[in-house]
Amino acid sequence: RDAWKEEPFRSAYVFNAALDAMRRLHRPTDAAELLQAMRRVHGVAPDHASFGIALASAREAGDARLFLELLRTLCAEAGGRRGEGGRRGFLVSDRLHSELVAGLGFFGEPRRALRLLSQLLDTDLPLSSAVFNRALKVVGRSAERRPLALRLVAIGSERSAWDA
Repeated sequence: RDAWKEEPFRSAYVFNAALDAMRRLHRPTDAAELLQAMRRVHGVAPDHASFGIALASAREAGDARLFLELLRTLCAEAGGRRGEGGRRGFLVSDRLHSELVAGLGFFGEPRRALRLLSQLLDTDLPLSSAVFNRALKVVGRSAERRPLALRLVAIGSERSAWDA
């Protein structure tokens, strides 16, 4: 019953499974509370997937307040981490990027979603079709869509040629 509390089971991987179960049960508040308790109570640092799952849970439940609260927590976490090339505050996770773009667009923050997308496009990170598809949805709803849509199409075409 309490075997998960023992050292081999106390990992982000195990907690992510619990977070995903809460997401599937449509319990975003419980997912957010577990995300907070991971480090504070259990001494396990949430990873990119942890945040991606919790953000998806809030987005799927339509809880904008919780989504933005999780985004603030993510930004605070990212500020203390070193990512690609030793840069502080740079988290690399396709699922996380996809959820951020989708959630910001869904909750009426298309400018923030497009700014994130623009920053991602300026890096040399590989972006998946999931990020592109979610970005295209946001771009389609944005008043500032033309320049970014053209850029997305151009980059998507270049990447398709590379895959061929």
